[in-house]
Amino acid sequence: MLHSGETIGQNKIEIGKAKYNQYIITADTTLLKKSMQIALGDGSIIERLQIESEGKFHYLVGTGTCKGYAKIMAVTLSYDIASRTWYAAKGNGYATCSSAACKDCKPFKENGQIIGCHCTDLGTVSNHCNFTKKETSLFYSTYARLNLQRNEILKK
Repeated sequence: MLHSGETIGQNKIEIGKAKYNQYIITADTTLLKKSMQIALGDGSIIERLQIESEGKFHYLVGTGTCKGYAKIMAVTLSYDIASRTWYAAKGNGYATCSSAACKDCKPFKENGQIIGCHCTDLGTVSNHCNFTKKETSLFYSTYARLNLQRNEILKK
């Protein structure tokens, strides 16, 4: 939800909209992927993006790899129900799930909130997944900086 005093462009960035029962990413996906990779800072390569919502919790989910293992990053989003728009806000955190001894790890949610990871591959020798959660991240500021740089280049 938008809070009083927040303005688009200064404190939040539009990520996507709900249209015709679909979640459409409206932000530059190349910059979103790069921002996730920089925020993670571990050599991760983000290959796919999607918006996921469950109850009052909303995420921009990036899937990819890190050092040959599957990795998922879920950035917390804000949602404005009136405009049906998702936003990344300054300081929003994220959660990650990384495969270790498990071939395929997915976020585990309780009442819509990501609280851990679980192995979805029953044929794996171990069911170990690495879970991290950061309450704040560099995602927003990185995206804003990359977007500004792109706009400056386009002006030339």
